[in-house]
Amino acid sequence: MTEERNLGRPTAYNEQYCGMLITHMAQGLTKESFAGEIGVTRRTLYYWRDAYPEFAEAMEIGAVKTLLFYERLLASSAEGKAGNVGAIIFGLKNRAAAVEKSLWVDVSRREVTGKDGLALSPPSKIDMSSLTDEQLRAIASIRLLDE
Repeated sequence: MTEERNLGRPTAYNEQYCGMLITHMAQGLTKESFAGEIGVTRRTLYYWRDAYPEFAEAMEIGAVKTLLFYERLLASSAEGKAGNVGAIIFGLKNRAAAVEKSLWVDVSRREVTGKDGLALSPPSKIDMSSLTDEQLRAIASIRLLDE
């Protein structure tokens, strides 16, 4: 008769951690700080996320609860209540990225235009009459990426 043995250290996972994580993150805190709170590593949290679907869901719920926390703080500050707006925005941007990369990000756009704001367009004809034979051979030897 063979006896099955689980090798390695037993997990400290507890189903109660799901609710605790959501409550923790609803205060604007991170899942990583929750790991510190319960005395495990970040790696352990990610293992639990992969091994226990309910914990993965708790992480997702916690992430949006953290976002809600910071959005409410920002709204409160916009209404004139006390708050460090810079710190709130910093927290909001960092926590929002955990939910979706495109939320609460600074967007910078640069547009390059031609004369008088018109679109740039390549010249329709290039005059190569002033090029030397050596320059023309060098151009002819260039292989295009599509070839």
